[in-house]
Amino acid sequence: MLFKEEQSKGFVEWCENKGRSYPWVKSLLLRNLIARGEIDLMVVRYLAVLILSVICATLVYVIILNQAEYVPYLIISGIMLTCYLIFELPLQLILNRKPRRFNLKYLLIYTVSSFVTWLIMAVLFEPYNPIGSILASYEIYLFSVLFALIFWLWDSILVQEVAG
Repeated sequence: MLFKEEQSKGFVEWCENKGRSYPWVKSLLLRNLIARGEIDLMVVRYLAVLILSVICATLVYVIILNQAEYVPYLIISGIMLTCYLIFELPLQLILNRKPRRFNLKYLLIYTVSSFVTWLIMAVLFEPYNPIGSILASYEIYLFSVLFALIFWLWDSILVQEVAG
């Protein structure tokens, strides 16, 4: 448990008395989670979704592209983790304001976000390829859907259970 209810109230009052404004402290969701002592569990679940998604996505990528070497696996894992942190985690936090298990709308949103992520990464790592040839390859669509599906499954299994 991170804070007890009286400790969280004290922190909010301390912030207000010092003239500091922390909108995240005043958030109803965060206050409820702190008061119930579930903030640690939620953080662990979000991290578990992130790590399990990275591991699964990297395995899928390595298996499909036949790159089963130790060093590329670590590099690919780092790139996947960065992409999930930048693009999918903030989206997950926004969508989990109204948690719904195995919601196809969320899968579609994750897929679009994954496609945008893959497109950005393809342009960054292959600047000599025109966007038309990137969009013509099947890999960008395949990996977009697979990685969104992986993230959506882990999110629905681990996070939506607690939130919903």
